[in-house]
Amino acid sequence: MTVRVLGPVEVVGAIRPFERTWASDLVVYLALHPAGASNDVWATALWPDRVMAAPTLHSTVSAARRSLGRSADGTDRLPRRRGVLFAGDEVTTDWHRLVDIAHSGDPRDWRSGLDLVRGRPFDGLRSSDWTVLEGWSAEIEDGVVALALRAAGEALDRGDGAGAAWAARRGLRAAMEKDPKVVLMGEDIGKLGGVFRVTEGLQKDFGEDRVIDTPLAESGIIGTAVGLALRGYRPVCEIQFDGFVFPAVDQISSQLAKLHYRSQGRGRVPGGGPGPVGGGVGGAEHPTREPEAPFGEYPGTYGPERLNPVVYVKAITMRRDVPHQTLLHGGRHLSRNDAANLCGLNVEALAWRTLTAASVKVTALYAPPAATGLHHLRVAIRQTEAGQSRAAIAALLKLPLVKHIFVVDDDIDPRRDEAMEWALATRFPIDRDVVSETGPFTMPMDPTGEKGKMAKAGFDLTRPFGAPDIIENRESFPPHLAPRPRFQTVRQALENGPCHFIELMEAMASNDGREIALELDRLQTEGILDRAPGGAWRLASRDGA
Repeated sequence: MTVRVLGPVEVVGAIRPFERTWASDLVVYLALHPAGASNDVWATALWPDRVMAAPTLHSTVSAARRSLGRSADGTDRLPRRRGVLFAGDEVTTDWHRLVDIAHSGDPRDWRSGLDLVRGRPFDGLRSSDWTVLEGWSAEIEDGVVALALRAAGEALDRGDGAGAAWAARRGLRAAMEKDPKVVLMGEDIGKLGGVFRVTEGLQKDFGEDRVIDTPLAESGIIGTAVGLALRGYRPVCEIQFDGFVFPAVDQISSQLAKLHYRSQGRGRVPGGGPGPVGGGVGGAEHPTREPEAPFGEYPGTYGPERLNPVVYVKAITMRRDVPHQTLLHGGRHLSRNDAANLCGLNVEALAWRTLTAASVKVTALYAPPAATGLHHLRVAIRQTEAGQSRAAIAALLKLPLVKHIFVVDDDIDPRRDEAMEWALATRFPIDRDVVSETGPFTMPMDPTGEKGKMAKAGFDLTRPFGAPDIIENRESFPPHLAPRPRFQTVRQALENGPCHFIELMEAMASNDGREIALELDRLQTEGILDRAPGGAWRLASRDGA
């Protein structure tokens, strides 16, 4: 069953139409949140401006279940566990499919991924605020545009100009469908569709106000775009050939590159300016050349314009533990080195983005600065299906300079050395759970590298997916007693369900548990006490089982 969100919302595989529009909105929300959501969470997303009564929430869930039906094995496609509502394992989305395709190395797959985009994402949702607030709309636009650029670049490498134009057009269309402030401007890009037909059909679909045929005036095109950007638009200006860009140099270097910094960040000038280089046209007015290099030298065009501060050091005292790391870039403890901590932050951000794109639920990340912040990475994930730990390792091995990756379950804090050592000792069969890879480049300073290459390894320190939740599979830690008196006797508590000893102490507000131990002894003498597989105390059944 596929929930299609890359265009008009549609649930493919539903056994009947949705009786309530809100029910289909609920299915879309849960399909994009594989970890599930409580009633408070999904109701706030669907109705952000009001509080809905419990019967309304119940009827919405019921309507969604009736439309989805049950899976082939009879299981509910919208199960609820511990107060959290989930989309079943067989419910997926076309966005997740596109993310998987984006990780493929086969360019033919990239084109099929772009074909999944049918229009404006989430079109038809009654309330789409959550798609913006949670970043889904921006993430989808970024993902589609990035895949389109990869496909276009690969097509150009093969000399397939038509394929490159098709991929670029898909990226432009995705951006325009997501953001009404994206405006295309250029010479012959409207009715003609551009010299290389990159914008073909876009004016017909989006109108002449958003795909604008401009006069042959490059300086005017860029100057107009700067004004539009300052008003909140996102202009994309096409210069017909890069050889004609020089009349616009004044606008690019004097205005576009400097406005953001000249206004101290108050004026933003987002936008793009594609211009064909070469193209095989061979026109006399456009000989083969690549004149784009000077634009990289204008401060503010490709990066921020910085006025680096001048630091005057009047004295440096020698201490055992140097306090001014930003000046000396060192010290006795590598974990306190500024460069190692900054590198660790960067690696953690890259890892988070990589795993999110791979649909892995990350709960915590830590790149230990004692390992330079670059070479070791600890990741805690919440597994929703078998194989996710290996998928996480495979994705992270592609990060540059990261040598050793340790993946643990979400009950392990990757920042605690004790927790990591415990996971390594109890959840790591070395003959099965090591993944290695050789060949990536390394830094010249790395003593383990050979001829500029390194070996990497991933360590799977997770429980097997679906392993029983028994005492042996839990990290040991001192219990924290939180009395919640609910029962007068141990028997009453056990009649309510199996309990561990600390749970009995909490349920009876016991100070030290002595009276509970005595009552357990009496119940055992009477032959009515038993232990559950997880170690909890329970009342034995009448047949003695």
